[in-house]
Amino acid sequence: MKIIKGLVFVLVAVSGVDGYGQLITADPIFPVQTDSVIITYDATEGNQALMGYTGDVYAHTGVITSESSDGADWKHAPSWGDNSPKYKLERLANDLYQL
Repeated sequence: MKIIKGLVFVLVAVSGVDGYGQLITADPIFPVQTDSVIITYDATEGNQALMGYTGDVYAHTGVITSESSDGADWKHAPSWGDNSPKYKLERLANDLYQL
């Protein structure tokens, strides 16, 4: 859950890139460190790469911190391809997921 708390700012920041719709939303929008955050992914927005996909969807999360050596040095990130249950998004409806 701590990973989600810190990551929400990154997700919200990149969700509107390239002029697409709100691919990812967070609730609350501006969380503080003690908040629990719900992240919702809408596959009908953005480039729609996962629209209609019926398999499992996983989040790859991490944060850039004051301990990061550069913008690519993510902290608290799982190994790429780590499909542990804690990273699996819950399917709410077709093309709508939540973490």
